[in-house]
Amino acid sequence: MRKLHIFLIILTLNGCGVSSTPMRTTPPADSQEIFVDASVNPNKGIDPVRVKDAQQVGEYIVLDVSYSGGCEEHVFQLESKGQYTSTYPPEVDITLKHNSNGDRCRGIMDKKLWFDLSPLKFQGTNRILLILTNTDTTLEYNY
Repeated sequence: MRKLHIFLIILTLNGCGVSSTPMRTTPPADSQEIFVDASVNPNKGIDPVRVKDAQQVGEYIVLDVSYSGGCEEHVFQLESKGQYTSTYPPEVDITLKHNSNGDRCRGIMDKKLWFDLSPLKFQGTNRILLILTNTDTTLEYNY
């Protein structure tokens, strides 16, 4: 019986191995604003990147990404042409651009990217659908 009590105490203290660290709710200093311009080419200048998760935190989209590298600085930019569909809620395409700067290292790197979405607000509604074009991700942006 004593072993059972010890096991239950350990199980309670460990929380079944689930991390209890909450996601950050304020943007880090290196957060960026989404780049909105009608001349954006979503098919140009993209090195491979995997979006593992995307979620809205306040006015930001937080992208959890992984990519190959480790020897050079990688640059990420979120871009949109700013062209909305006439559906409700309106939809707008966004594209995550990744520039590996020629990094040939093979380490698997993980990073959380924060982008301010406020330039995408659409007049007359308080929500839009964000279609992340280089993934199968669609996210509802509520503001």
